[in-house]
Amino acid sequence: MAKREMIDNIRDFPGYHISREGVVYSRWIKGKHTLGNKYNPLKAYTRSNGYKQVVLKIRSQNKIRRAYIHRLVAEAYIPNPLFKPIVGHLDNNRANNNVLNLCWYTAQENTNQAMKEDRLGCKKRPKFIVISDLHINDWGKWPSRLDSAFKILDYISDMSVDLNIPVLHCGDLFHRPESISAELFDRVQYEFNLLDQKDWTLYSISGNHCCNHINRINEKPSSWVSRFANTFKFLKCIDFDRLHIGKFYIHGVPYIDHNIGLSEYLKKINVNIGKSRSKHILMLHTDYPGASDNDGRVIDSVENLNLNILNKFDLVLCGHIHKPQRLGKKMYMIGCPYQQRRTDNGSKLGYWILYSDLSMKFKELTDYPKFIDVYDESEIKEDGNYYTVIPKLSSKSVETKHKITKQLTKKQLARRYMRQQGDKDKTRLNLLTHILTKSEKLC
Repeated sequence: MAKREMIDNIRDFPGYHISREGVVYSRWIKGKHTLGNKYNPLKAYTRSNGYKQVVLKIRSQNKIRRAYIHRLVAEAYIPNPLFKPIVGHLDNNRANNNVLNLCWYTAQENTNQAMKEDRLGCKKRPKFIVISDLHINDWGKWPSRLDSAFKILDYISDMSVDLNIPVLHCGDLFHRPESISAELFDRVQYEFNLLDQKDWTLYSISGNHCCNHINRINEKPSSWVSRFANTFKFLKCIDFDRLHIGKFYIHGVPYIDHNIGLSEYLKKINVNIGKSRSKHILMLHTDYPGASDNDGRVIDSVENLNLNILNKFDLVLCGHIHKPQRLGKKMYMIGCPYQQRRTDNGSKLGYWILYSDLSMKFKELTDYPKFIDVYDESEIKEDGNYYTVIPKLSSKSVETKHKITKQLTKKQLARRYMRQQGDKDKTRLNLLTHILTKSEKLC
């Protein structure tokens, strides 16, 4: 191989040369303040942080610089048109300062690379991206909702690749269980083919909107998720499966009609594998007591589910309700990532990051169309949002003709109400009278 000709190539320090292999040479004559014609290698030393450094001097100008060798190589040989501030080592070996092993990073890119390689040196690191209820569908009204679903999948997949962490999806990847139109099938094929070209994985369970049949315990449902998972490598269906990733065991349980047999199934799941080193995460698709939806509805109770059994898991991730919320110390309703219904108006929707310490952080997605109520068509804008014209509230007073007054006894009040409802049941009459009497005492 031909010997390369050396020239001064370190900015602001004439007389010095940095090679592509990371060796610094000087043609300053030792003991004199003059330049010679011969380049001699300088001795580099390794800092406590593992990076190699060298001292550059111009004594006649009282100039001195303690320079990292990897930065000198990058400045001399690697273009940086975007003015990125950080030089990174591709193989994470700080002693390997060959130009082929270096690149320019932004601060965020450097952090992402560190998280990829699990070298941040902290206890809390992102381990999973968690989403739910994407509801892919060819909507008749406001069809851009389908575009939002695929754009979010593209965004989430890019983040999964950047952070080198998988995605967990808690059910209802699709919206209509009975059929998919030919147009939607073609669109799904096209978009999923693009997603398949990326190095990422989405683990999903089947929700009620994905299944056209009754779902029972230990019978893997025939769902859109399971069908498309047979075609596309990025999509993995984990219905009634246990997934082992690092110290995490993920237990996937699909939607079960009326939760029949669910408590018994959860009770049999072994969460002692790998203890105390491992963590067990349960993925469900069901209602949960106390969960509120975006329309203000609150779930009072859930049939056939013993909530105490959930305490055996280190974390429970649940899909089905569209409002993202934390329901307990280790219970999360994931929610949907974008507005799909008018009742989602004004809601903060998005995805979650699950960290190595099992903490969860919600990330709102804002750059997608929203439902907006207006009182007049003139308020509708061509901005991609979904507008609904609602009637204005009337300011006219309404005359009431009922004969209910404070002078009526509770039994008379109850009797008049029952008569208006056409109800002659004496038991309900006595019960209503009792409730009215008791409520007055509490006021």
